[in-house]
Amino acid sequence: MWFDPTTLFAGLIASLTVSGLVLLWSWYEDQSELILARGGSGFLLAGLGAAVFAARDDIPHELGQMVGPGMVMLGIGITWAGARAFNRRPAPLWVIGLGTVLWIGFTLTPPLFESTHVRTAVGCAIIASYLLLAALEIRSGAPLRGRTPLAVLLMLHALFVMLRVPLSLGFVPPGVVPVQTQWLGAIVLEGMVFVQICAVLLIALTKERLEERLRAMAETDPLTGLCNRRALFERGSGALAACARTRKPAAVALFDLDEFKAVNDTFGHAAGDAVLQAFAHAAEECLWEGDIVGRIGGEEFALVLPGRDASAATAVAQQIMEQFHHLAAQGHGIACTASGGLAVVLDGTGSIEALLGAADQALYDAKREGPNTLRLAP
Repeated sequence: MWFDPTTLFAGLIASLTVSGLVLLWSWYEDQSELILARGGSGFLLAGLGAAVFAARDDIPHELGQMVGPGMVMLGIGITWAGARAFNRRPAPLWVIGLGTVLWIGFTLTPPLFESTHVRTAVGCAIIASYLLLAALEIRSGAPLRGRTPLAVLLMLHALFVMLRVPLSLGFVPPGVVPVQTQWLGAIVLEGMVFVQICAVLLIALTKERLEERLRAMAETDPLTGLCNRRALFERGSGALAACARTRKPAAVALFDLDEFKAVNDTFGHAAGDAVLQAFAHAAEECLWEGDIVGRIGGEEFALVLPGRDASAATAVAQQIMEQFHHLAAQGHGIACTASGGLAVVLDGTGSIEALLGAADQALYDAKREGPNTLRLAP
């Protein structure tokens, strides 16, 4: 069974137009995702180019052959620029327009352009190159589940585009252009399916990143960038459960900045914020992969240290306290210290709440002894 090329070509133009408008509307709703604006614009331009190509018998034939495919290539180049924008990378204008420029230059070389097979090969190579570049761009960057299916779709479409070359070489009779062959129906149908699925996956990908962003905001302390109380308890509970399964030690540390109210009263709240950020930086510099640090109160910070016994946890806590004192004095000219309490379990058993309670009691003992003191819970 073969498909009617003319009807399907009209369907392809309609698919490009509708999908482009849907992407632009989605971008209007969330203007932080430029990939939607560029993808939508690219689809609309490609649809317009396809319409010009389809109407080449009603306009100067050479103009339709030159301008129509050139617009399609420019549209795909803009879509590639959208993939770059998704990863917060610039898209040079010359790369976006290179395919169109090459195509126009090719059309101005009559001996080559007059060959249906050469024309098909050149056009398909340019389009497939942009598709592969877009796929590679989508596949890279911060991990998101939606990246892989979209990249695979782009690669598969690039493969289908390049399949047109051997099809034209093997199945197009001399003097018959591809539009008039039975193969075009299947080719155009694949293009329609690609456009519609691509639009859906683009929107799903941006939605996934928005959800990740909102989840991060819900779990992150906005001043320091550390885990907030909720995230620390969730991640800390998971880390302690993993230690319990493997019978490894674990430690929880609780820190309180000494005389922090005096810092705010003397130097102002901006300086107080800078001191809080200095402690966050000190903690991040001293922790290993898998360690968890969060701000759980005004000037209170907590650490979960999987796999650390009392000796190792004490060394980490002391290193953080020393680094914090150094950063606060060097960066802000404020002599600020922190006191801490530690609670350790040798086999990982115990809840995050219980360990924080023990660490809090140790912190209370440390504060009674004086500033810049660390105590280990019994």
